[in-house]
Amino acid sequence: MAARSPPTHGGCCVLLPREVFGLHVIPSHINLSLAEAQISGQIGAVMALRGALQAARDRYDVVLIDSPPSLGQLAALGALASDLIVVPVLTSQKGVDALPGLERALGMYRKLRPELRVGLYVPTMYDGRRLHDREVLTALQGTLPALTEPVPLRGAVWLDSTAAGQPVGVYAPGSPQHQDVQALTRSVAALIGSGA
Repeated sequence: MAARSPPTHGGCCVLLPREVFGLHVIPSHINLSLAEAQISGQIGAVMALRGALQAARDRYDVVLIDSPPSLGQLAALGALASDLIVVPVLTSQKGVDALPGLERALGMYRKLRPELRVGLYVPTMYDGRRLHDREVLTALQGTLPALTEPVPLRGAVWLDSTAAGQPVGVYAPGSPQHQDVQALTRSVAALIGSGA
């Protein structure tokens, strides 16, 4: 059976949520890559996702948007649709070097959404055995507000659970990776619950 493209509305993909492990999820689709080119040519297009989410606000308590790790148009869509942004930061020089670009992008986003702010910074890929990671984490702790505990580098279970199409908590319940997810979830839940 051939794969079908998602339905469109006004030339834009309409992706409907499906229930997976008790969550409503709209998975990414290759057609979304086409949206990046279309967005730049349409006035107000970067606010389209915010409008669509506002229309669905009464159906959901929380909507999480997992934007691509870039500062392109799709990331702008996600940021501008958000009330708060959670920013993963690699505990490496590459992560530190990306922060000024993020701040510049946030400055541009705030021209459209002055109230937009980062709610949490999440240090990722942390390996406490490496001096470099410890030094970067210390530097991040000294400069970034609202920094969570670092998410350790624990590759195998993440990769295996992704390949199995299961969340870490289903694939490896009680594992150190599952505990990492739970800790980060508690941090995000506390942020949302505080109305920050």
